[in-house]
Amino acid sequence: MKKKIVFYYQDVPQKQLFKYISKRISRKKFKVLFTQDYKINSDFGFYAENSNNISEINSKTSFITIGGMDQGKLFWPNLWLKEKWNKFDYGILPGNNWANMWKKSSWYDKAHPKKAMLLTGWPKSEALKNLKKRKSKTILYAPCFETDDKGKDVIDAIKDTDIKILIKHLPWDQKKDLHKFKDVRENIKEMQLYAKKKIGNRAVIIKSKENIMKFYSQANILVTDESSVMYEAQLFDLPSLSCEDWPMRINNSNKPRKIKKDINVCNYINKKDLKKKFLYIFKNLRKYKIKSIQNKNKHFAYINNSASNISLFLERYPKGKKLFNIKSSYNKDYLKSRYAEIKNFFNDLI
Repeated sequence: MKKKIVFYYQDVPQKQLFKYISKRISRKKFKVLFTQDYKINSDFGFYAENSNNISEINSKTSFITIGGMDQGKLFWPNLWLKEKWNKFDYGILPGNNWANMWKKSSWYDKAHPKKAMLLTGWPKSEALKNLKKRKSKTILYAPCFETDDKGKDVIDAIKDTDIKILIKHLPWDQKKDLHKFKDVRENIKEMQLYAKKKIGNRAVIIKSKENIMKFYSQANILVTDESSVMYEAQLFDLPSLSCEDWPMRINNSNKPRKIKKDINVCNYINKKDLKKKFLYIFKNLRKYKIKSIQNKNKHFAYINNSASNISLFLERYPKGKKLFNIKSSYNKDYLKSRYAEIKNFFNDLI
């Protein structure tokens, strides 16, 4: 009798992540199901949601992974103080940077899944197998939150050039998002109309539910605010650019915060210098690509084989349960863990 693998997803990007794994799973050995219903039972269950939002686990063997490469970035290195993984059997990490953050946090008892933490690679890296040719002088604009006229800044910077732009926004159309991100959705419509008005056919609007992994290879520069796309872009040797004076917020009225920078992954400038920087990067693309290539292996392991690794783990389970295991750097420290939780609780009140 085939064992049942269920991918529990809550939004489009999570489903796209799991699709890469699903394609590598033998249908002769396993039955595969995608669902948004946590109540459905499974032999192997996969989750990529913030663990605090997972109401119940009905999997005999459960796997938790990150939904995006920058998940919980404001709390690094110890994401697990905010998102406990100890109620899952296995954790899945995409590369050495994440593995090292977990090792540094391994004193925290709730950072440990019940059985093991696995380093299998990032399933989305499978997209490298179907590359499309890069277009000349093309920007891919993909922000996390379309607020404060970020998109208009980019369009204004290229309107008097021959630079083309691919525009990809997140699909803020899930039920939970309809009200919460109402402002963002309105801002997106306004920005896209502005782009078409100012530069016409040089602006290509990508449908929000499309998989962005299809489009990195079609651009020369990625522009974002602080989205996880800047990490994924490294897989394609694509340099990233952001404006350090762009505010970050999820609507038009909340108090904004400063962008959380990662200078090892992204290039930062002031928004007034966007045009000048675009032209400079296009003239020096080789230099910027080299930086992306050097960073790639820091963030991604088993490039091209990550989904196959997960499939291999399932096929050999339980005999192969020690495959891809990461060894922790510290023993669990229960007193330190409780102190950290208390400190974190009071910090959240401030």
